[in-house]
Amino acid sequence: MMQLQNPLWLSSVKDQLAWRHRWLPALSVALFYLVLAASWLRWGRAWLANFSLSQIWVEVAPILLIGLALLLLCLAYFSSQHKRLMTLLTSQGHFKEMAERIHEVFAVFDLRQRRFSYVAPGYAELWGRPVEELLSSPLSWLRWVAAGERRLLLDSLRHLSPEGEQRVEFALHGQGDDALRWVRVQLYPVCTAQGRERHLARIVVLAEDITRSKQQEQALLHQIRHDPLTGLPNRRYMHERLVDLLIESPELPFALLFVDLDRFKNINDTAGHVVGDDLLRQVAMRMRYTLPTSCFIARMGGDEFAVIVPTGQQADEVAHQLLESMRRPFMLSRELVHITLSIGLVHYPKDAMDADELLAHADMAMYAAKRQGRDTLQTYTPVLSEQTLAKVRMAKELRLAVQQAALTVFYQPVYSLHTGRLSGAEALLRWRNQAGEWISPADFIPLLEESGQIVPVTDWLLGRALSHLRTWRQSWPDFRLALNISAISMQDRHLVNSVERSLLRHRLEGQALELEVTETAFIRDPDKASLVCDELKRLAVDLAVDDFGTGYSSLIYLKRFAPDRVKIDRSFVAGMVNSPGDQALVRAIIELVHSLNMKVVAEGVETQEQLQLLQQMGCDYVQGYYCGRPQPEEAWVNVVPNLFTHRPLVDTWQGLGQLTTEASL
Repeated sequence: MMQLQNPLWLSSVKDQLAWRHRWLPALSVALFYLVLAASWLRWGRAWLANFSLSQIWVEVAPILLIGLALLLLCLAYFSSQHKRLMTLLTSQGHFKEMAERIHEVFAVFDLRQRRFSYVAPGYAELWGRPVEELLSSPLSWLRWVAAGERRLLLDSLRHLSPEGEQRVEFALHGQGDDALRWVRVQLYPVCTAQGRERHLARIVVLAEDITRSKQQEQALLHQIRHDPLTGLPNRRYMHERLVDLLIESPELPFALLFVDLDRFKNINDTAGHVVGDDLLRQVAMRMRYTLPTSCFIARMGGDEFAVIVPTGQQADEVAHQLLESMRRPFMLSRELVHITLSIGLVHYPKDAMDADELLAHADMAMYAAKRQGRDTLQTYTPVLSEQTLAKVRMAKELRLAVQQAALTVFYQPVYSLHTGRLSGAEALLRWRNQAGEWISPADFIPLLEESGQIVPVTDWLLGRALSHLRTWRQSWPDFRLALNISAISMQDRHLVNSVERSLLRHRLEGQALELEVTETAFIRDPDKASLVCDELKRLAVDLAVDDFGTGYSSLIYLKRFAPDRVKIDRSFVAGMVNSPGDQALVRAIIELVHSLNMKVVAEGVETQEQLQLLQQMGCDYVQGYYCGRPQPEEAWVNVVPNLFTHRPLVDTWQGLGQLTTEASL
């Protein structure tokens, strides 16, 4: 084992005490005998000639006693000094043992002599260099400090004050080892007092290897800042990266892409979350291979990604490369799956000046790309912000309208083409904002779904409409009422409970009620939708597929869920007079639905020619402006008795024409 070097201050004390221990006893004895000799020479002969031995002894005894006392005092002093020396030597042993056993590297730097007075053996293990090198060359340890850390370390040494300690961490290159080690050094000043002033005399250094804790810290930081599924940076890391760019290089422009996978939820719902996770991993891998290495890619959550395109790259070209790469199919569970992207693009500093604003504007642009049909790139414009702010204001006003029960119900008549008479009505939710403007259901229904208010609003609509239905069926028992139901409501048994409670409260049979849903309700989660449908059929409530022909129009869903009615979308009805293709489609839909023992309702009938064609094709029911516009509940409550006279359809239309149309939509 390497011999422990003595600190300079301990060596000097030891040398001084050793000198006194060796020479002072001898000098004391010599002095004693010198006094005796001098006394004998001065008075010896006179004493022998004139005094007896007893008289001489009386004269000499005090001198001998003084000399003996002096000798004893010297021996006592030398003994105490010897004990002090032994104590210091014992302390040195303890110091040596402590310095060799602690895991920190202990060292003392003498500022006056500008060199290390003591260095513990652990230095050789931590730095990979011999202790003798540091003792002979006090600055040699700096050569192994990582270049980027040296200035910080030297600044800490220069600013060390007598009043306080300092701590600094830096990376260290081990000898013959490319891997970095991390070292934490604590500096403790030792001062000397000169009058009222204190001056630094020495610096006590404690250095320890913190590589393992640093690695654990970096692993934890990586886990916090990265997505565990794809390995990409997460939303938090992306935000930090944007902030760093804006602080470090505010003058350099860059671009931000916000990427969303189109119809990813359909894959999750149909193939399962395991397949969906596999797709996300493959998308992340393809993005890494497609985009330039200078781009910073992050997964923002769900099926959303973001990409920072640095200065020097054409952001629109990078975006189109990404769009093109994703059009190649992915292999999932031994099947080829196609997916597209919607991308929003924002530029700094043109479109935004901070990280949150950049992300928000890029997100707006991405949703604009989805509205344009998906699989495309949309660059941010100020108009998008105005649209988003308008949507936020509308959402706030709508929330207030729901709380104040400011929504209303309109009813549109439904006629039977077999009898030419009124068979029922469809209840439609309407909203007039505080400015007195009627807002389209296509605008406010999605807001109700996004905010989670669609469920309580549906409950309110059921209670309101069924209260009117109860009144009408007292006079006309065959009158039926249809309500539109959100696809979200079809995923929860709460709808069944709400329908059952409303029917019982108003003492109505289930067959008086018809619930209309779009094909999306079956696609979102077929198993849940199937359970809800079975429960509704148990209540004898009829189901209708709304807007048939505009979605997936899958015959599998017609077979599995077996609705009672199918409603042909108005887009086919509007074009069938002048388009043989639309006419053939409508005819085929009617024949198909009849073959499945279901009824057909045609929406959007606006002309007599459309009505006559539908009669010829065997359509069962019609509704539209030709038959009657949607009317507010007040108008229906007051004049509905006049609509139930047994008159032909054309006469009924004339009766409807007399109703007020100021609130019609």
